[in-house]
Amino acid sequence: MMNKELQIQEAEKRLEILVNKGMVNYVLKEYQEDRTVFYSAHFGILYWLKEHNNCDEFLEKVRIFEADYDALVYHAIVTRTDFGLCLSLLYVSKSKDEWEDDRQALKESFPFVYVFNLDDEWCSEFGTIEITPLNGGLIRVG
Repeated sequence: MMNKELQIQEAEKRLEILVNKGMVNYVLKEYQEDRTVFYSAHFGILYWLKEHNNCDEFLEKVRIFEADYDALVYHAIVTRTDFGLCLSLLYVSKSKDEWEDDRQALKESFPFVYVFNLDDEWCSEFGTIEITPLNGGLIRVG
């Protein structure tokens, strides 16, 4: 079983990459201090994953995903698409041999994520999305 502390350290490295790309640095700081996870929505505006009117559903999806895949979510992006409301989870997998490639993909703005389609669960899947920083947070652009 993967040591959760190693996943936390990797998540911090990935948040550093996002800060260097334009995300506000308090996202990394609060993660380091007390493991606060943020999500970006509405043109990159940041919210704590624990405080929002839809947050209970978001938290439940994160818990399910982390338990099912022994993964660690470090950021999420909420996006309204033509095919439903999507919760894209940026995460650290349990497979340490994937981490270097995952960091490189993040640097290139194409992270590998899990996307929950909140309107149609059958359309939830792993895949690559394109992201860009906006207003301190992130948006999904592809």
